Amino acid sequence: MYKVFMYNRPVFLASELNEGLLSKEECFTLKVTDESDLDLFFEILDDCPQLNEFHLHNSNVEWLWKSFLGRFKRVEAGGGIVRNQNNELLCIKRNGLWDLPKGKIDKGESIENGALREVSEECGINGLELGEKIDVTYHVYTLREKEILKPTHWFAMDYSGDENLVPQEEEGITEVAWLDQSALPMILNNTHPTLTPLFEGFFSHPRP
Repeated sequence: MYKVFMYNRPVFLASELNEGLLSKEECFTLKVTDESDLDLFFEILDDCPQLNEFHLHNSNVEWLWKSFLGRFKRVEAGGGIVRNQNNELLCIKRNGLWDLPKGKIDKGESIENGALREVSEECGINGLELGEKIDVTYHVYTLREKEILKPTHWFAMDYSGDENLVPQEEEGITEVAWLDQSALPMILNNTHPTLTPLFEGFFSHPRP
């Protein structure tokens, strides 16, 4: 199954439909058999703001996913779930919302190196230790009247230094902070839906 956030509304693409969804209010389900069904989905997405969850299914979910991706320009990004020696999480505030450091991968750059570079640039720290890949999130946004699908590859990272945090203001970042579990309710009340599982996962299942 794949999950994409389109303008803060989740779209699920799966091989089978969960029958329990059929009675769920404000939820749209559709069996996609060809491209015309995808056309219908995008029309409904635009015309029905009251719907807040979408489920598309086809027994060949890889075909469905490939057809869905073909509707967008794809921009790869990388970011970090960064832990310090106090088991605090490195967070940024961008455009008024709590976020995690991330950014676009440069041409010819590996996703791992791009993720490390973006965290370093956005937060003003060096000496990050790269860990395992944790997740990939997908969201759609509009840039210059074009719809962009951005997969963001998230990596565990560790930091043992004591540098002062410096927000990259030209990227809309106004604050960088190490936050502990007590800050989770505040974060979840003011963040992107795409990131909620990442914040919850960090504090619910701390890395050894």
